[in-house]
Amino acid sequence: MEKSTSEKDKSSESNADGVRLIQALDSLDLVDSELGEAAWMSCVTERVGADIADEWYAFTNEAGDVEVVRAGEENAKVRVKATIKAENKERAGKTKLSAEREADGTLVVEIHWPDGERKAFESASIKVEVPQTSALRVNTGNGSVKLSNTSGETLLSVNNGSINVRGHEGPISFEVTNGKTEMRDVRGSVGGRAINGGATLTGVSGEVTVECTNGPIDIRLSADNKGPVKAKTSNAGVSLAVGKVFAGELRASTANGEVRIELPGLIKSMKEDHRARVVELMTDGDQSELTASNGDVKVKLIEDAPASSDKPSEKSEPAKK
Repeated sequence: MEKSTSEKDKSSESNADGVRLIQALDSLDLVDSELGEAAWMSCVTERVGADIADEWYAFTNEAGDVEVVRAGEENAKVRVKATIKAENKERAGKTKLSAEREADGTLVVEIHWPDGERKAFESASIKVEVPQTSALRVNTGNGSVKLSNTSGETLLSVNNGSINVRGHEGPISFEVTNGKTEMRDVRGSVGGRAINGGATLTGVSGEVTVECTNGPIDIRLSADNKGPVKAKTSNAGVSLAVGKVFAGELRASTANGEVRIELPGLIKSMKEDHRARVVELMTDGDQSELTASNGDVKVKLIEDAPASSDKPSEKSEPAKK
């Protein structure tokens, strides 16, 4: 159950659930929760500040998930909650959550395991509420990252986990190994690479540069996005849906598959090869490139139905006359 602010201010007290409250240090309230044999510990830190909207936030978790969500506009606090599973009650009590400001202004949040060593099956999940930010950096090992309604320049690095973004304003760069990437409603550019995982990007308003190994790429731009898009994958296909303002030159190719370009009313000229197409669009713009090996490359106009309910269609919709 969530503790009130007044409850947090009572240091060195315990309730019936065995929650021990520790006095705040350097404007951080730390709540340690030791729940018996299950050896779970919950930590909550809060920082109050009036000028934190223009600062970097960095979150590092070597074993577990990280979730970052946008707090209310009137909320000027950073709230961090970590749920930690340790080997035993003693290790749970010694595991700490730190939140420190570096010289460059970055607020760094990390989990510190006893003696600097995490046992094989121990893990931690971090949930962070932040106000509007100008920059965000998240690193995980053996865990996933989830962002909701965030903002600012963002760097994501994930190992053995997935990336899920729902609503973001600003550029995003990412690297993920052994996991899929899903982003929706990104008002900015997206660039990154995935190893042993695919990428699904929906409603992106900026430039897209994505490379995947052993995973498909599915991109649906916002209707007002002129491009460009650069997407390359191996052992899978690439699909791209664009609006009627999409511009420039489009190069699409595959080593083993089919190339299908379905852009009625947008094509000025098209050169066809065995497994490649070079398309000059009606409006001048930057060059886009789509490359696949062992998979198809498909380009079409954005459909009227929401992307979340879209299903791949085997037959293209006939152009209206």
